[in-house]
Amino acid sequence: MSQARGRGGASSRRRDDAARREEITARLEEIFLAEGFSSLTFDDLCRRLHCSKTTLYLVAATREQIIQRVTRRFFQKSTEVIEAAIAGTEDPAERIVRYLAGVGAAMSRNSRQFYEDMVSYEPTAAIYRLNARAAARPRLSLRGRRGIPDRSAVTQSRNASSC
Repeated sequence: MSQARGRGGASSRRRDDAARREEITARLEEIFLAEGFSSLTFDDLCRRLHCSKTTLYLVAATREQIIQRVTRRFFQKSTEVIEAAIAGTEDPAERIVRYLAGVGAAMSRNSRQFYEDMVSYEPTAAIYRLNARAAARPRLSLRGRRGIPDRSAVTQSRNASSC
């Protein structure tokens, strides 16, 4: 009987840790997006989050890993919102409009300082580049379908009309 309680306790603790990790990560995202991250120390973050360093380390093992995790979370959550906005939209032009509006809304959450920190710190700059490339794919995948010609079709059309 005590073993069952012990296993349940460990499982419950893992769920509690996961929930706490998500809560801390979400709060870190708010702080980073508003103020950037380059000048924030662990002590600053612990004081602002009213938590210990041990609790902060639930998010990741190092400051660098925390910054990367929070940056990835920002892009993941933004992608989810954008994908939901374009889901079920058949008209390619409307998909592009909704997609670009979603990207604009997501990026408008960033302060200038966060953006500068993100693009000047190589690990987060790499995350940004990866997401920028991935973000271009849905828009490009609409070419050649339902009225949006691909670039080669436009070029061929121009060449034909110049003859």
